[in-house]
Amino acid sequence: MKDACPGNGRCEDYSCPPLVRMSNTFIRNSSSAEATDGLFLAGTLGGEVEPGSGRFFIRPEIGELVKSGTVRERFKDMIVVGDILQVLQSIESVGNDFYIDSGTCEKEGQTILIGSGGVPLKISNVKIIGG
Repeated sequence: MKDACPGNGRCEDYSCPPLVRMSNTFIRNSSSAEATDGLFLAGTLGGEVEPGSGRFFIRPEIGELVKSGTVRERFKDMIVVGDILQVLQSIESVGNDFYIDSGTCEKEGQTILIGSGGVPLKISNVKIIGG
């Protein structure tokens, strides 16, 4: 017999079957140098993760291209795609202004409340489409 695989399942209510869902992941905040150059993304309009492969996409609310500490251009309608493990390994710095918010997760017709948020991250290994 194979070892039992620990999993994370939740459902909308007692009448629905549990579905595999991502658990909370938080990155510890730290003090880091203020980032003055790069594409900064804020907020989320949703996203999705393929649990088996770790591939994901996230739709940020807005992006800002910052050079020398000044916002040069603003972007909307973009998608960030990547691989969870590769992205976690490519974190260059972690900010110190942690926040947490609430939202919902929709899957197979079920909607549940979730927590979301974290700290700003400087990441070098993601692909941005659109904008």
